[in-house]
Amino acid sequence: MSQENAMQDDIVIDESGEFVAPETGHVELVFQALGDTVNAIAGTEGLTTAQIYFHGVLNASGALTYTQAVAGAEGFFANVKEGASKAIAYIKKMVKDIWGFFFKKQGPEEAKAVKAAIGETKADLESVDKVKAGLKNAAGSDSKDLVEHISKATSIGELNTLSKDVGKKNSKGQQALVVKIAQLVESLEGEIKLADEVEAEAKKSGEASYTAWATGVKSGVSGTQALVTTLKGIRDLEDIKAAESTLDALKSHADVISKALDASGGTESRVQGMIDNLSKLEGNESASDEQKKEGDDNLKALQLFVKSAARYSGLLKRTLSHMKSVNTAVGKVFGV
Repeated sequence: MSQENAMQDDIVIDESGEFVAPETGHVELVFQALGDTVNAIAGTEGLTTAQIYFHGVLNASGALTYTQAVAGAEGFFANVKEGASKAIAYIKKMVKDIWGFFFKKQGPEEAKAVKAAIGETKADLESVDKVKAGLKNAAGSDSKDLVEHISKATSIGELNTLSKDVGKKNSKGQQALVVKIAQLVESLEGEIKLADEVEAEAKKSGEASYTAWATGVKSGVSGTQALVTTLKGIRDLEDIKAAESTLDALKSHADVISKALDASGGTESRVQGMIDNLSKLEGNESASDEQKKEGDDNLKALQLFVKSAARYSGLLKRTLSHMKSVNTAVGKVFGV
C-alpha cells in the first residue's frame, strides 16, 4: 500500500469517496507535531502531546512501515527527517483533498446538484397535473371538499389559491420545513462567523496571501445575512407562490456558493507555494536562525490557511446538504 493511499481515508475522504472536513483540533495537532519535530521541542519522555497524537494517527491509518510502528513514537520522531517527512506528506495530502478534491470537484458537483434539485421542484410547482396530485395528497383523505375543489381546478392560479388551505392543513409538512430551515440557518450563520474570524486573523497576521484568501471568504458571505433573515421569517409557507419565492432565494445562494468554491479553488497556487517551502524544514537542524524563523513563519501561515479552509469547506458542504433538505421540505408542504 502506498503512503498516499494509506492516508487517504484518514484525512478527508471516507470509504464511499465523500469529503469529510478535518476538525480544527486535528489540523492544529498535525501542524504542531511538525513544528515540534523540526524545532526539537521536548515533552513528556522526550515527546510532545502533538507528536504522540500524530504517531497514533499515522499508525492507525497504516502510513507507517512495520519498523516505524514497532519502534514507537519516540523512536520514530528521534529521526527528525523521517518524522518531518511524514508530517509534511500528511499536510500535503490534506491540502490536496481540501483544495483539489472539494473546492474544485465535489463541492461544485454538489452545488450543481442542489441547483438541479431546486429546478425540478420549481418545475413540479408549475405543472398543473403535478400540483393537483400533490395538493390532494398533502390535503389528506379527511379533506373531501378541499380535494374536490382541487380536482376541478384548471390553472396554477386556482391551485395556488387552494394551496393556502392545504398549507394550513399540512402542519406536519410545515413543521418539518421549519426544522430543516433552522439547520440551514445554523450553517449559514457559521459561515458568516467564520468569515469574520478569518478577516480578523488576516489583519493580525499581515500575511498577504492569507489576506487575499480572507477577502474571498468574506465576499462569499456578502449576501448570506439577507438569506438568513428571509429564512428566519418563514414559519409557514402561505401558498405555492411563497414556496417558489423561497426556492428562488435558495437557487440564488447556490449560485453564490458556486462562485465561492471557484474563488477558493483559485487560491491553491498560493497554498502550493507554502507547501513547496515545507521541504526546507526537513533539513532544519542545519539551518540558520533566520532560515528557521522563515520556515516557522511559513508553517504558521500555512496552518492558518488549512485550518480556515477545513472549517470553510465543512460549512459549505453542510450548507449545500441542508439546502437540498429545505428544497425537499418545501415541495412536501404541497405534496410535490
